[in-house]
Amino acid sequence: MPGRYFTLTLLLLIILPAIISAKAQNNSKVAVTIFPDGWMDITLMLNLTGNENSVNVKINGEPHYLLVEGEGWLLLNHTLSGNILSIETLGAKHINVSYQTSSLTTKIGSLWNASINLNVSSVTLLLPKDSVILGMSSVPNNIQMRDQWMEFSFSSGSLWVTYKIERVPTTPPTLTASKPKGSESITKEAQAPVTLSSSESNANLPGVTTSRTKKVSSSINTGNREFNSSLIFTLIIVVILIVLAISLVRRRGSASINESELDSLERSIVSELLRRNGQALQSDLVKALDAPRATVWRRLRRMESEGKVELVKEGRYTLVRLKANLDGLNS
Repeated sequence: MPGRYFTLTLLLLIILPAIISAKAQNNSKVAVTIFPDGWMDITLMLNLTGNENSVNVKINGEPHYLLVEGEGWLLLNHTLSGNILSIETLGAKHINVSYQTSSLTTKIGSLWNASINLNVSSVTLLLPKDSVILGMSSVPNNIQMRDQWMEFSFSSGSLWVTYKIERVPTTPPTLTASKPKGSESITKEAQAPVTLSSSESNANLPGVTTSRTKKVSSSINTGNREFNSSLIFTLIIVVILIVLAISLVRRRGSASINESELDSLERSIVSELLRRNGQALQSDLVKALDAPRATVWRRLRRMESEGKVELVKEGRYTLVRLKANLDGLNS
C-alpha cells in the first residue's frame, strides 16, 4: 500500500505541471499584428492563480526579441526548449510573453498566407488596412477598423488567413504632343502659291536681295534665338544638378530617416525624441507614448539595429538618443 501511494504521488507531481500549463493557456489570449513585410508581432497574455512557481507555455513560430514580463513590468527568468517556454512566475497572476517572428507567413506572388496555432481562448488579429482578405479558416466574431489596421476577433487559437495588400496605382501623366514653334507659319507658307516677280526671278544674281531671301534670313534668326534659349535652360539645369550633388556629398556618411520608412509607432518615437531635444529615458518614452512596454522595447532595438537610434545604459536606466538625420519629419 505505501508503495502504491508513493507511485500515485509521483504521477501527480509529474502530471500536475502539465495540467497547470494547459489551464494557463486555456485562460489566456493572444494579440497578433501582421506587418506589410510579413513579420508578426505576437503577445501572449497568461492568466494564473498566483500559486504557481513555474509554468510551461507553448509558443508558435521562431521567436525574435523574446520578452517575458510579470506585473509591474518585472522581467521573469525563462528558458526555451523547442517550442516550449518554461517561466519562473515569482507568484505573478498575469504574464505577458511577447516576440516577433517571420516564420508563420509565406508569400507566393502577391498572395500572403499567415497561420497561428496556440492553445488560447481568444485571438485578436490586426492586418494592414489596405489588405484584401481572400480566405479565412473561420468567420471572425468581430471586425473593426483601428487607425491603419483592420482588427479581427476569434474565439479559437488555431486559424489561417490568405490575403494580399493592394497598392493604389500611380497614373503617369498624359503627354500631349505639341507642334514646334514656327511650324504653323511654315506650313501655311508652304501651302501658299509662290509668285515670282521680276526681281525674285533674279534671286541667284550676285548683289540682288529678294523678299523670299529676307524670309529665310528671318527664320534663321528665330532658330538661333530658340537654340540660345535651349542652351541657357540646359546650363541652368546643369548648375542645379551640381548644387544638389554637392549637398548630397556633404551629407554622406550620416544615416537618414525617411518618413515613409517609419510605421506609426516609430514616427511617434521619433517625434517624442525631437520634442525632448533628441534623447529621453526609455521609461519616459513608454509613459509618453502610452504603448505596451514590450512593444516599445522591441521597436527601439529594431531601430537601433537600423542605425536610427542609440541605446545607452546609465545605471538601471536606458537612455534613447536619436542618431540619424531626418527627412520629411518635423518636430
